[in-house]
Amino acid sequence: MLQGQALAARLPPVCRAAWDAENAICDCEASGLIPASPFLALLRPLAAARDDVMHHEMRDISADLKERADLLRAQIDSAQARFQAVITELNKERAIQRQRLETEVQAVHRLIHIVSVQNAVHRGLKSAVAALDNLGAAQVSGTEGNKESHEIGKAMSGTSP
Repeated sequence: MLQGQALAARLPPVCRAAWDAENAICDCEASGLIPASPFLALLRPLAAARDDVMHHEMRDISADLKERADLLRAQIDSAQARFQAVITELNKERAIQRQRLETEVQAVHRLIHIVSVQNAVHRGLKSAVAALDNLGAAQVSGTEGNKESHEIGKAMSGTSP
């Protein structure tokens, strides 16, 4: 007698009926296979009930997962809004700082222009002073030359000043 049949002989009548129904589907003796345990036949309805319960639980889990996904989506949207606000604030600060720096650059350009004009005026005045000094020196030497020649002329003529 096969091992499965020995177990079936010891089963209560309800289990034996399940065993017989199981074995009627598949002629195990003809195929040479050991029939499945009668306990498995009893477990099949329980497994089906468990599948129904799990399926129901999966629906509850899917609803929970959907709720979590919606919550995460809301958090992501909130984070994106905060991010955009920070970016906008940084752009405003950058624009203000750029405007301030451009004003400073314009002031530096004006200062460079003023210094350039000042240097040009200084060179011009220096040239003018040098020219006046040369002219004054030429006039002094010209008057001294005239004075000397006048004194020499008087000394020769015998009159004194």
